[in-house]
Amino acid sequence: VLYCVVLFEFITAICTNVCPGF
Repeated sequence: VLYCVVLFEFITAICTNVCPGF
């Protein structure tokens, strides 16, 4: 579960960098 949370946070960080305002 913790691994999934970290992975989700990583993907969210990429989305934030690629699509500002997300």
